[in-house]
Amino acid sequence: MENHSQSNIKNTTRIVSEKNCLDDFSKIMNREYPDRELLFVLDEQTEKAAGKKLKLQCRYSGITFQEMLLESEDPVISADYAYVPAIMDRITISGALPVAVGSGTINDLVKCASTMVGTPYVCVATATSVDGYCATGAALVKEGLKMTIPCDAPAIVFGDSTVLMSAPYDMTAAGYGDLYAKIPGGADWILADSLEIELIDPPIWDLVQSNLPVYLSDPEKLAVNDSLSYERLFKGLCETGIAMQLYGDSRPASGAEHMISHVWEMEHISYKGSVVSHGFKVSVGSVLMTMIMEEFCKLPMDIFDPEEIIAKREQWTGRVEKIKNCFPDSQIQEQIILTCRNKWISDSELRRRVLSLRENWTGITEKMIKQIGSSMGIISDLKKAGCPTRPVDIGRSNSEIQAVMEKAQMIRERFTILDCLYDLGVLPSVVGAVVGRME
Repeated sequence: MENHSQSNIKNTTRIVSEKNCLDDFSKIMNREYPDRELLFVLDEQTEKAAGKKLKLQCRYSGITFQEMLLESEDPVISADYAYVPAIMDRITISGALPVAVGSGTINDLVKCASTMVGTPYVCVATATSVDGYCATGAALVKEGLKMTIPCDAPAIVFGDSTVLMSAPYDMTAAGYGDLYAKIPGGADWILADSLEIELIDPPIWDLVQSNLPVYLSDPEKLAVNDSLSYERLFKGLCETGIAMQLYGDSRPASGAEHMISHVWEMEHISYKGSVVSHGFKVSVGSVLMTMIMEEFCKLPMDIFDPEEIIAKREQWTGRVEKIKNCFPDSQIQEQIILTCRNKWISDSELRRRVLSLRENWTGITEKMIKQIGSSMGIISDLKKAGCPTRPVDIGRSNSEIQAVMEKAQMIRERFTILDCLYDLGVLPSVVGAVVGRME
């Protein structure tokens, strides 16, 4: 059973999210970090969104600053660890306090660099696009593998709704998709809790889940710049980050839908010439996982025969061969083989899980269905927010779903519905049923 306690990683001390709160940026920085030079890390888009205003304010208030403009041949900065060393060097040489001006990627890059240098940093959010602003981890691609690197959270986070509403709407929709993922992600935690693999922490659960219906309500209002809807969305995303801080892990925020996104991020998927955002990949992943869970809850009781499942289970040598086939890159292979080895269970533990499922089936499925509602309801909400709901909406085909699910089950130790279906030996058949529903 997994156990999580308060992390030693530094937590966020202040979230400033009032309308026009950036008007007080220099006043707050002078109070919290007097006489400290700032290093603004931004790109061309975030320079326009907030960077110019912040620098002008600093000049008037006497705060000295430097800036580091991140550049890329692609339309957007990618979440690639390769940027981190240069940011570290700039922080070290300047001795300045880093200020990440941007959304998920810039925040994660600065978060990682600041932690490695050993300095606090401040985040100025420019879009309601991700739940990672306050998270104690940076989701980056390193050596070809998408991973979450433990990091200190930002000391202060600014979220000015006037800035957030000026972001391209796709970024707002992506944030809605990321927040919606807490629904199937929560169902994954319910399953792990029911099998006594990772118990739910009630205060952390409530912090993420209790206000979700409010934060996710009226998604169509985001498209018309309803300020209250933006404030709710940003609050929900930040509360999720705080929950991850308190729990010391990203379990409160993500489940198998994020594993699917991670696979696509490792594959650098793009659609119509643009990199598909994390939130959009997660949005499609949430629909797929909800449909998977619906199929799971319809499984006949006669499949829960532990001795038959154990007799037919894949052996470790065969597992290694599958990993190698799924991930031809030798560096990635090594890391994923280790991950799968760490979560490989004995026959006795498999027997315990199958018997627990059989004995508690009605209670488990009722809790999961109550959590997810229906895939049709989720699809409706996501569409109203402008989120993609099908693989084809992000340039993927239904024929790829089986391979994506197989890879997603391999890449993380966290127990999800995909692991449960793999343990039961029915992952391919259940995924096949979902693909059939989509055609």
